[in-house]
Amino acid sequence: MHYRNVFSIFSIVKQILRWVFIILLCILILRIGFIDVFRIPSNSMKTTLLPGDLILVNKFRFGWGSRLWSPGKISRNEVLVFQLKSGYMVKRCIGLPGELFQITNDNIFINNKFLPEIPDIRKLYRLWTGERVATLQQLVKNNLSVQKNEIEHKAQFISLYLNQREYERITHSLIIDSITSGKPIDRTRSFISSAVVKGNMSILIPYKGMRVLLTPEVLNTYREILMRYESIELDEHGLPKYPTHLFQNDYYFFMGDNRALSEDSRSYGIIPYDNIVGSVIWTFR
Repeated sequence: MHYRNVFSIFSIVKQILRWVFIILLCILILRIGFIDVFRIPSNSMKTTLLPGDLILVNKFRFGWGSRLWSPGKISRNEVLVFQLKSGYMVKRCIGLPGELFQITNDNIFINNKFLPEIPDIRKLYRLWTGERVATLQQLVKNNLSVQKNEIEHKAQFISLYLNQREYERITHSLIIDSITSGKPIDRTRSFISSAVVKGNMSILIPYKGMRVLLTPEVLNTYREILMRYESIELDEHGLPKYPTHLFQNDYYFFMGDNRALSEDSRSYGIIPYDNIVGSVIWTFR
């Protein structure tokens, strides 16, 4: 009887381990090729995504699915996950392949046409109120989901980041004399140095099959992506071996919704299609 009980317990444990193994294997297969879960680490996508949020990402669209059928074109304003050397990023796609992308005075232009912002985009504003700053601070605290480190206090105004809904909610206050735009933080970096003038920028986003003449100006604009993603061949002097280059990837310009506090394509460059991991399909908060 004793041996029979031991055998029965062993059989149950064996079945449990078997099912645990099958479940873990299924989870692994799902995470490798179909879906994955990521945690949001920063405020760069506030208020669409908040620090600590869990997002469910469809990897099948850009993985195995893209090999079975066309994944379809990426749409402007899609929230996507992509990979850099430093890790995974989640941002909103703003610029598409073949478009002339421009930032002028914190406004975005696509092919020389102004791009209206979606309501979730947060920008820097100054709320002027004379000597009633303390009252205004309390008003902001009671009505907006703004953290202390997102507010700058001055003698006659406070600076803070607002999306369109928050802006409309706060403008009805009688204690606010006026609202002006704050000075945007320059997030551009040397990857587009020739295209940047005092924080403004202009760049033609490459598309697969686009051929460019490798003039010094073109090299200055695209050097980082040519070296990092296109594997361009250089001679012993560090110059291209060939006078032209045919781009092998479609590229995309990504930005965070919390524009002034986001490190995005303005700093680490445009992103090739092959680096896109998946699209955000669900958020757990």
